[in-house]
Amino acid sequence: MIARASIGGMVSHDDALDDYIAALLDARACPERCRAAPLPAASEHGAPERLATGIPVTPRGCADASVYYLCAVSGVQLAIARQAVAQVGPMPPLTATQGVAPAWLLGSAMHGGRVCGAVDLACIIAPGGPAHTVPACAITLADSHWLLAVDAVASEQLLVTQNVRWRETAVSRPWLAGMASEPLCAVLNIAGLSELLSREWQRDPT
Repeated sequence: MIARASIGGMVSHDDALDDYIAALLDARACPERCRAAPLPAASEHGAPERLATGIPVTPRGCADASVYYLCAVSGVQLAIARQAVAQVGPMPPLTATQGVAPAWLLGSAMHGGRVCGAVDLACIIAPGGPAHTVPACAITLADSHWLLAVDAVASEQLLVTQNVRWRETAVSRPWLAGMASEPLCAVLNIAGLSELLSREWQRDPT
């Protein structure tokens, strides 16, 4: 992969980060190149299995940490802030969308008395990737009309802020907030993702 050069021949912080996630996405075709930590096994119904000890204790001297759900999408490990999640569980029965719908929209489901669009997250983070089966797990976002379809969801995990390389801008991949080094994963920007979905939906309405 050729990194995009900025003024003076230096690669910008955001370009380097964008190339990094692109490399992880490319590793789908070469599993031996992927360095993402494996997710704990999910239950037979696809719901996350909790660690026996519960939430890990914040590392000594690192008070600035938040709890995230780790999930797998198209061979890439993602982290979603727990505060942005309303519910995690198996994929609910979906109602097909009438008319022409975006490729990433699997259908709709009811949650909390409102209709939520089921988003195939793999189509968002890796558009044009190989065909795959319908994801088994669902992450319903809080205060939102979106439900994220993912391959697997693991236990909650603390991410220490200093271990995350946050993006400075989001010109490309607005769903990407940054990359965590421990565990190695892409951190989702829920606000950016929701804005992207709304924009794409308005551009290609049913």
